[in-house]
Amino acid sequence: MNLTKAQGSVPETVREHYEVLPHHAGECIRCGACETRCPFKVEIMENMRQAAEIFGK
Repeated sequence: MNLTKAQGSVPETVREHYEVLPHHAGECIRCGACETRCPFKVEIMENMRQAAEIFGK
């Protein structure tokens, strides 16, 4: 998402790749299971919130 902020928009190829994912950020926000499984202390939920805002899913 940092690349998106730097460029000011999402490249179309990124949007295309996101569309074909089996799950989207909005689902991850509701589920939340990945947050407890991540051993790297990544702020997964915040990243998913940003993705849902950007991609609308």
